[in-house]
Amino acid sequence: MRGAGAGGAPLAPPPPRPRPHPHHHDHDHGAACGCALRPQPLQQSLGELEFERSACKAALDGDVARLRAIGGGARPHLLDEASGGAGLVPLHYACRAGRLEAARWLLARAPWRAFCLSAGRATPLHKAAACGHAAIAATLLDGCGGGGGGGGGGEAREDRARALALAADDDGATALHLACASGRREAAALLLARCPEAARVRDGRGRTPRDRWREQRQQKQQQQRGWGAEDDDGDLPWPPD
Repeated sequence: MRGAGAGGAPLAPPPPRPRPHPHHHDHDHGAACGCALRPQPLQQSLGELEFERSACKAALDGDVARLRAIGGGARPHLLDEASGGAGLVPLHYACRAGRLEAARWLLARAPWRAFCLSAGRATPLHKAAACGHAAIAATLLDGCGGGGGGGGGGEAREDRARALALAADDDGATALHLACASGRREAAALLLARCPEAARVRDGRGRTPRDRWREQRQQKQQQQRGWGAEDDDGDLPWPPD
């Protein structure tokens, strides 16, 4: 039996609770979303608030002015501090989001940042290549050996660029593997041109970048009509076997 309020009037039933979205993992809980999983204004975690103020967020947004302010403040080390469990530093975020000016600014002041590793041993070049940001990939390869008193001239810089292009993550994948697996033609072509040797590297499952390229082409062929089998390699400049 429903309770009574003041004066014996029956209490109104409580408002219905919003139902969880059946596909919440793929759902963008925006302002128009009525799903129970959408974060409420007062429900942000401390970690989320910290991220909003971090150099990683500034890099993600491409906010060079904010990065400059952090670098010139009392704690410039924050430009190299990871945020979140994935272990991504600001340069990772800038490269993944395609923020070219932010990536250039971070790299110009510390070229060694190009070799920062995430928790899965991914470099910023892995992030740029996987997302198809060829201009950022070129910036990383050009800038990873510059400045910083590294010395050794052009040959040493080329050696560092080669080392970056051949760096493998925890799955044994190079940046070229990731560019090919995601069908990023421009980034893959750039990496092949800068380091042809990367085409012969095998990942943890024994696959070359060319294998990954063919896999993603075959998947697209199954999803779309008109992809000819003779075009499996596209126009990527694969080196001779």
